[in-house]
Amino acid sequence: MRFFFPDLLAVREEWRSGPKGKVFRRYLGELLDLSIKDGIFDVDDPRPLFTYLGEKAGR
Repeated sequence: MRFFFPDLLAVREEWRSGPKGKVFRRYLGELLDLSIKDGIFDVDDPRPLFTYLGEKAGR
Protein backbone atom coordinates (compact mmCIF):
# COMPACT_ATOMS: atom_id res chain seq x y z
CA MET A 1 0.00 0.00 0.00
CA ARG A 2 1.20 3.48 -0.82
CA PHE A 3 0.41 6.80 0.82
CA PHE A 4 1.38 9.19 -1.95
CA PHE A 5 1.88 12.47 -0.08
CA PRO A 6 3.72 11.09 2.98
CA ASP A 7 5.80 8.91 0.66
CA LEU A 8 6.69 11.95 -1.40
CA LEU A 9 8.01 13.67 1.73
CA ALA A 10 10.07 10.58 2.59
CA VAL A 11 11.52 10.53 -0.92
CA ARG A 12 12.45 14.19 -0.54
CA GLU A 13 14.41 13.36 2.61
CA GLU A 14 16.12 10.38 0.96
CA TRP A 15 16.94 12.56 -2.05
CA ARG A 16 18.83 14.96 0.20
CA SER A 17 20.99 12.27 1.79
CA GLY A 18 21.35 9.47 -0.76
CA PRO A 19 22.27 8.74 -4.36
CA LYS A 20 19.66 10.67 -6.32
CA GLY A 21 19.42 8.38 -9.33
CA LYS A 22 18.77 5.32 -7.20
CA VAL A 23 16.15 7.09 -5.07
CA PHE A 24 14.35 8.44 -8.15
CA ARG A 25 14.33 5.09 -10.00
CA ARG A 26 13.02 3.19 -6.98
CA TYR A 27 10.27 5.71 -6.29
CA LEU A 28 9.25 5.95 -9.93
CA GLY A 29 9.15 2.15 -10.20
CA GLU A 30 6.89 1.93 -7.16
CA LEU A 31 4.71 4.76 -8.44
CA LEU A 32 4.18 3.01 -11.78
CA ASP A 33 3.53 -0.40 -10.19
CA LEU A 34 -0.24 -0.74 -10.55
CA SER A 35 -0.35 -3.62 -8.08
CA ILE A 36 0.44 -1.15 -5.27
CA LYS A 37 -2.76 0.58 -4.19
CA ASP A 38 -2.89 4.05 -2.68
CA GLY A 39 -4.09 4.17 0.92
CA ILE A 40 -5.83 7.54 0.54
CA PHE A 41 -6.99 7.90 -3.06
CA ASP A 42 -9.40 5.65 -4.89
CA VAL A 43 -11.20 6.64 -8.10
CA ASP A 44 -14.40 5.05 -6.80
CA ASP A 45 -14.25 7.03 -3.53
CA PRO A 46 -12.16 10.21 -3.72
CA ARG A 47 -13.62 11.61 -0.47
CA PRO A 48 -10.75 10.39 1.78
CA LEU A 49 -8.24 12.23 -0.42
CA PHE A 50 -10.19 15.49 -0.17
CA THR A 51 -10.54 15.06 3.59
CA TYR A 52 -6.81 14.43 3.92
CA LEU A 53 -5.90 17.46 1.81
CA GLY A 54 -8.36 19.64 3.71
CA GLU A 55 -6.85 18.60 7.03
CA LYS A 56 -3.32 19.30 5.77
CA ALA A 57 -4.32 22.67 4.32
CA GLY A 58 -5.87 23.66 7.64
CA ARG A 59 -2.56 23.38 9.50
